[in-house]
Amino acid sequence: MDPTHPYKKAKLNTWATLYTPVSQADNELIILCTWLGALPKHIKKYIAMYHAITPTTPILLIESSIWTVTAPYPIQLSRMHTLLPILHRALASTIPTVPKLLIHTFSNGGSNSATQLLLAYHREAKSALPLQGIICDSGPAKGEYWKSHRSMMVSLPRHPVWQWVIGPPLAHGVLVGMRSGVWMGRYPVFEDLIRGTLVDEKVVGGRGTGNGKRRITYVWGKGDEQVDWRDVEGHAEVARERGWEVESEEFVGSGHCDHARIDGARYRRILGDIWNAQEVARAEIVCGG
Repeated sequence: MDPTHPYKKAKLNTWATLYTPVSQADNELIILCTWLGALPKHIKKYIAMYHAITPTTPILLIESSIWTVTAPYPIQLSRMHTLLPILHRALASTIPTVPKLLIHTFSNGGSNSATQLLLAYHREAKSALPLQGIICDSGPAKGEYWKSHRSMMVSLPRHPVWQWVIGPPLAHGVLVGMRSGVWMGRYPVFEDLIRGTLVDEKVVGGRGTGNGKRRITYVWGKGDEQVDWRDVEGHAEVARERGWEVESEEFVGSGHCDHARIDGARYRRILGDIWNAQEVARAEIVCGG
């Protein structure tokens, strides 16, 4: 066990890992859905942040790659189905407090992982997944072709052969393949499915807000070259129109999925605010606020 990250680490498959603290809260879970090709050093940073905020909460890490996002949707749903027992375990806890589950997504790769997990849960449970909230870092994007191409290229190995020989035609082929499934009517548009699901009240339930509303926080920056900030703000506006509790946090001078590096203290505060919002809401009710 890494002394800087005191978790028991269980590799569930090639793309999912469960981090369990020695002393854990059985009715809590953080679901961390990372971006395409996120490196271990990046992931470790966010796990450390959550450990500082809530050291007894298990973390379900779901990684994404060019191969996970391009698999046919039935295969993606099947993969996520294997993770549902972890969600059910938290929701079925006998602890007399409201279960707390939080989803944290990065870019469209992580947003897709969250989408497929939400849809898999809804298909099995026939109900919305009750969440403390959702955090969207650098997304969800509308999927402009060249920005999507760039995201895929960034996720590939840095070796010149990959970046100059294999990568470009591979990325084009993947994007054309994904769009061909849409053109043939087999699948919905990838980006539309993500953007719709994350604010779909049939699959996302509210939890612990004190007023029954869903909660979502967006972290973004105008320096992001892969996701247009207007896509993120547009999605936030849709959530507001649907009555969600929305926070929108702009970071200046940061790039794609790089906001925590620019101001780690502020980023951690944002995570803590949404995680602890339930206690704030309850305190206001008790005090008559």
